[in-house]
Amino acid sequence: MHNRYSRNRYTNLSVGEFSQGPAPWKNTLTCRYTLLSYDPTQREEDAGKACYIITGSIMAITCHIFLVLAIFNIMLLPTTIVATQYVVGDNSGWTLDFDYQAWASTKAFKVGDALVFNYPKGIHNVFIVNNNSFANCVIPSPSKAYTSGHDVIPLLAPGKEWFICGVDDHCSEFNQKLAINVKSR
Repeated sequence: MHNRYSRNRYTNLSVGEFSQGPAPWKNTLTCRYTLLSYDPTQREEDAGKACYIITGSIMAITCHIFLVLAIFNIMLLPTTIVATQYVVGDNSGWTLDFDYQAWASTKAFKVGDALVFNYPKGIHNVFIVNNNSFANCVIPSPSKAYTSGHDVIPLLAPGKEWFICGVDDHCSEFNQKLAINVKSR
């Protein structure tokens, strides 16, 4: 441990540095201090005590920040863990002559979940439509089609969502369409 200490005789201001090592987060702990002094017998030990008080306060603040961040992460954790990816049609995938309404009736879709449409690329596609387009199998512009064969569509808001296949008469003749109700978390 070393101390440097100087006294400005004109303003009666004490300025110095107190060091001690090792500290857990670095090799030496340095505390610079400035003490107003009206007592000419004041020693650097007083400055050392002040440094320990300052160091303790910094450690307490750091612990509080860590605690707040930990609580914040715990609050966010449930929303990231409980999100589910539903494979539409399960093992059958997105195909012809499948009862998607019966499939959806066994699911509880929530905001943050996602639908995964699996199908042979080029054979089917997926459109997100409104209720009227769903009921009448009205195909939107081809630029709005999902066509990858493995389309992951997040459910971003509560309410009804409608999906259809826009290839030929897959929607109207083969019932390749899905309507779901998305609930809030």
